[in-house]
Amino acid sequence: MIDDQFLRNFLVGKERIVSRSEYKESLLRGQFGLLIGFICFVYIFIDLSNDFTAFIPFYCIGIVVSVIIVLLNRNRKSTISSIIILVFSNLLVYSFAAIDSPYSGVFLYFTATAAAGLILFARQNRHIGFIFVGFSIALGLVAYLSDWSPIDVPELTESYAMISFITNFTVGILACVVIIFFAINRNNESEKSLMDNIQARELVEQELMDKNEELFKANKELDRFVYSASHDMRAPLSSLLGLLEIVRLTNKDAELNEYFKLMKNRILTMEGFIKEVTDYSRNARMEVSYREVNLHALVKEIIGGIEFISSSKKTIGKINVPENMNTYCDVARMKVILNNLISNSIKYVDPDKTDNYYAVDMQMSDNELTITISDNGIGIEPEYQNRIFEMFYRATESSEGSGLGLYIVRETVHKLGGTISFISEYGKGSTFIVRLPNRSIHA
Repeated sequence: MIDDQFLRNFLVGKERIVSRSEYKESLLRGQFGLLIGFICFVYIFIDLSNDFTAFIPFYCIGIVVSVIIVLLNRNRKSTISSIIILVFSNLLVYSFAAIDSPYSGVFLYFTATAAAGLILFARQNRHIGFIFVGFSIALGLVAYLSDWSPIDVPELTESYAMISFITNFTVGILACVVIIFFAINRNNESEKSLMDNIQARELVEQELMDKNEELFKANKELDRFVYSASHDMRAPLSSLLGLLEIVRLTNKDAELNEYFKLMKNRILTMEGFIKEVTDYSRNARMEVSYREVNLHALVKEIIGGIEFISSSKKTIGKINVPENMNTYCDVARMKVILNNLISNSIKYVDPDKTDNYYAVDMQMSDNELTITISDNGIGIEPEYQNRIFEMFYRATESSEGSGLGLYIVRETVHKLGGTISFISEYGKGSTFIVRLPNRSIHA
């Protein structure tokens, strides 16, 4: 079977046709030109089989014209190639219809030429298509009413006349069927292309809606961020200004030490907030960068930097991470996740308990790294639990933070393609579970 792509390249050339309609019409013209040549070739074979050579030169002319039509079509000479197809096919049919019996079946070809006229000029210049329909009808009537033909015909034998009728009848009907098939096939291709375009457009529209939704969310978060950030940054500064005024009015060492301690706390609060804002900004704009890291050492490093942030209560840390557990991860983002969750476990201890602890557990399968950070601290009240990952939301009045921590953790986990969940019971403690894709075997 001839390859479809080869046939299309042969009929319309390899140059890309941008317009789908022009491509469809060009392919139809090429197929009609090829059909003329094929029909002429069939008749050459039939006549030679019957030792009848009178019409061979005209069939050969038809094959030459077929080649010219295909060449013109490949060179984008659409109108002239369509006109040649219709003029030549009508005249060739007339030449044989005028000398043949009305019952020979050759008149069926006028139906094919009329159909071809409507199809070739269906999209543009439709009036030309109707003109060629009239041309086919007029030639058919002239051929029926007169005997003039440019072809001189020798006397036909009875057997050839019978073969001629069978051939004309069969090939004429097949030509009509093939022309209709060409048109239906091109229409189906256009419908499929249209459906593909509709689906592609729907996909683009859905992506646009998703982008708009993300943009709306980003704008909403930005508005909230600006408002809350300005408030949270102004509060420590205002407090510092007030303390400076008080310090200026006193010279008592005990009071000065207390005021300096308060100033230091305000500065640390501001420093922590700035760090959270920096983490938020980096997570939003920086690409994920993976490198190998030892998770046990990473947890020890983080705990070493934050284990003394709560001086009022001693908290025991339990590290259940194998010393040889290595993985590929974005180290900066992993530090953000662990630092926030572990520091929360240390900050929000239960002052009524004497055995405060937090635990860091890690398990790694072929596809997933699971990080579990649990504690027996104050826990989270049920009415606050569905909002703890919101920006600037504080789940407890004892919170000294900005309310950005858990929001940043969730966004960072999502950036790494993971999920975060938690279980918390007020007065008993909380457990946060982070699941991340294991990059160890994919690095």
